[in-house]
Amino acid sequence: MLVGIEKKGEKFIYKDYSHGSHKQTKDFNELYINILERYYNNVPKYYDLIKNYHRGRNTYNHDISSLDFSIRKPIAMNYIECVENIMREVGYLGKDELIKPSILISNVSSMDLNNFQDKHLKQKFKNFYNRLALKNPNHVIIDVKTLVEDIGKIDLGKILRMEYIIDSKERTMLIEHQKWNLSIKTGSSRHLRLIKYVNGNSQTYDFELPDQDEDILNEYLNLVKERCKKQGYNV
Repeated sequence: MLVGIEKKGEKFIYKDYSHGSHKQTKDFNELYINILERYYNNVPKYYDLIKNYHRGRNTYNHDISSLDFSIRKPIAMNYIECVENIMREVGYLGKDELIKPSILISNVSSMDLNNFQDKHLKQKFKNFYNRLALKNPNHVIIDVKTLVEDIGKIDLGKILRMEYIIDSKERTMLIEHQKWNLSIKTGSSRHLRLIKYVNGNSQTYDFELPDQDEDILNEYLNLVKERCKKQGYNV
């Protein structure tokens, strides 16, 4: 698009039916063939190489963890080298200059990626704690279910020392065996209940009745806070 604007002006990169303040650029293949190939003979031809890169670009790019997939790395490295060569050819990159990697590419800057993921996980636990403490029954079942699913089984076990169990299609539980059970049930007989086990007996806090048996909830919240704090997560 930049080359097209430089060579022929801004209108050259937009589709004919663009009008007013709403503009839509031409498709990638049309831009590449009619601009880069036309003005720079040494760039790779679209149908020889670029088409395959363009077609495969979405295979693994929908989650940040995909950046660590070894299956992606060789393709990505070749793709980057190809882009660098094109940028040098058109004058946007110096002869010995390289594209500066994003800090999200863990193989290049693992410390930055780890910090990003850690900060993101801390926020998830904070959101979970705050929703339990809110004592608002509106949408509480789906809210808590979504937050627990978002944190995931591995991190719930690692941080809270509790097991996330899918008991049935409609019921999931966050359990510390013989001590606590956060029971989440959807469907016709829906509920969100916190069950505390003491000497074989159970005591229950119902999140849809937030003003009853609050001491059970407060004890659980303190437990969540303490275990998060041990891992450096202040909620």
